[in-house]
Amino acid sequence: MRRLRKLWASPRRFKALLAEAFIRLWALMVLRFLPVPGRAQRLTRGHQVSQARRAAPSFEEVCHAVDIASCYAPGATCLVKAQAGSAMLNRFGYAAEIKIGVLKESSELKAHAWVEWEGRVVLGTTGSQYVELSKTMPATRKLDLPIG
Repeated sequence: MRRLRKLWASPRRFKALLAEAFIRLWALMVLRFLPVPGRAQRLTRGHQVSQARRAAPSFEEVCHAVDIASCYAPGATCLVKAQAGSAMLNRFGYAAEIKIGVLKESSELKAHAWVEWEGRVVLGTTGSQYVELSKTMPATRKLDLPIG
């Protein structure tokens, strides 16, 4: 009941951010399981950065809304949360990037996703235990295989 009162007392703009975050999280969670061709490419592609409007919320407000909404979206993984947060940040003019990393010193393969804006982590946590995938994997080369 206390949380509901706190939500009711929050500004209208934050309620709208929270609703958008909640809808985006649920849509992304549902889309993960649909057998749609090209689904992975659509879910992971970059979002266009919009021109900032006059009353654009701060990046802290956007990230806070995504954090709160993810608490009420069971199954919202770090990747889903990063996708929703990145899309919302880019919509409000922040050039956010999704980063994916793996655990540095572990025999198990554990991955994590977070969002960075202007070189700092704004959504999700990384600490020093994860290393970004693009920094760990060499660029792939075309293999020259004999034909015939």
